[in-house]
Amino acid sequence: MSAGSYAQNEQTATLYSPIKYKNDFSRAFFSFAQGIRGEPRTQSEGSDYDLLYGNMELGEDKDWFSVRWRTEHRSQIKDMGKLEWSEIGKIPVLPALPLPEEGKSESVTIDTSGGKTKLSPVGQMVKAVEGPLYVVHIKNDKTDLYAIFRVEALVPGDNCRISWKVIPSPEQ
Repeated sequence: MSAGSYAQNEQTATLYSPIKYKNDFSRAFFSFAQGIRGEPRTQSEGSDYDLLYGNMELGEDKDWFSVRWRTEHRSQIKDMGKLEWSEIGKIPVLPALPLPEEGKSESVTIDTSGGKTKLSPVGQMVKAVEGPLYVVHIKNDKTDLYAIFRVEALVPGDNCRISWKVIPSPEQ
């Protein structure tokens, strides 16, 4: 795809922080694969989500995105910087994370010592900021897809409106 060809047919969704809205995750989850916010359309689709907004606090900062991480979920997310849809060039390849070794627990470490924030595992959480474009590689036992999204509006600690679209994999 050429630069600028991504600037058509994006969709929008508004995600709400479960911290502010009393653990109501139904409006904090988003599935790029299903194109819906919240819980899946049918019971048989399970409770998979691809993106979660506003479920982590670092001091006063509650605006974070995370992709799902569990044994079968190997997704990654990356901030591509402040770009307009028409400015998108080459989409970076985000390799699926390796499957965890059997018997080892998965964890997230947040180190804010020295005024710096380090998130681990790498590629699974990013700061939600108005303006940047983000790329996600959703990889689990049912899905393998890429999507790009942009925060169009952000009410800190409350909600964010994203525009998004599923794109061809840059791995091909």
